[in-house]
Amino acid sequence: MGKPWMPFYVGDYLRDTQHLSTEEHGAYVLLLFECWNAGGELPNDDAKLARIVRMTPTKWRRISETVAKFFQISKNSWSHSRISAELKILADKSEKAAASARDRWEKSEKKKGKNDANGYANAYADAERTDMRTGMRSQCQPQPQPLNMESSSAEQLIPDRAPDPPEPAAQLTDRWPWDRVLERVVDLAGIDPGKGLMDGQAVALEWSRRGFSPDLDILPAVEAITKRTGFKPPRTVGYFTPMIQDRHDLRTAPAARAEASPPAAQTGTEIDRWNVILDAWETSGRRVWSMHQWGMPPVDRKGRHDPNCRAPKQLLIDRGIIPGPKRREDAA
Repeated sequence: MGKPWMPFYVGDYLRDTQHLSTEEHGAYVLLLFECWNAGGELPNDDAKLARIVRMTPTKWRRISETVAKFFQISKNSWSHSRISAELKILADKSEKAAASARDRWEKSEKKKGKNDANGYANAYADAERTDMRTGMRSQCQPQPQPLNMESSSAEQLIPDRAPDPPEPAAQLTDRWPWDRVLERVVDLAGIDPGKGLMDGQAVALEWSRRGFSPDLDILPAVEAITKRTGFKPPRTVGYFTPMIQDRHDLRTAPAARAEASPPAAQTGTEIDRWNVILDAWETSGRRVWSMHQWGMPPVDRKGRHDPNCRAPKQLLIDRGIIPGPKRREDAA
């Protein structure tokens, strides 16, 4: 797999290549680039080398003897000492970054285990105290009439119960340490772990500052994007921030939290159902949209139609949400 960048020391290069012609310079640089992308070796084959330097076999044979002096040549391959050294430095950095990420993840898992143990102990103690309070009241107060279990609420069944626990989203950073979230995003997107983990630290901090939920915003958005046809791995995880922000905004909008389908009384034909959905979407200022039920929103922030939207395209055109095809007289 090709590397996204290559260190090139201009001073060293010019010092060693003062005697080369223009053609020899071009051939040498192209061979260096290909050697880097190929992992440090070139084939010892004049026909293949000629294609790499964009020359005919005759021209290549004329300059090959001069250019070959910069390489170590074996029976089957050409290698370059400086390229090999730089590739080793890059591999060492990547391995150190991955090892550091693994160490942080293991420490966070150990800490999580201790927190879970304390949480279980506290929960057990709270349950005992609740049972004691309930039992004492039942002995001192008149017994109530039997309740209808199907319609009674939790408040009726447990007097003075403890406050509701926080929603799962509030504890997501405990169950999903940000280092582990970042590793998962890098893995899903196919980004180089060494560069992705180092460059992604600042992005993960920004995600945390914006209140993104790993389970509800980040990972679902990344998984949806990476499954699209034609997806190519981005250079950094920051590529996903706008899509994660969209999902977060839609999820936290008051009317979107329930993600309820249109009422049964309003649903008739498929077009009627989509009209109800689009009416609600436009009434909310184009913010309320359930990607889980209806796919991507009809248009993105720049007003471009998303082909992954499940709404009928002709209906979107009829409602003026997206432009229709140009007519011949309009084009003329």
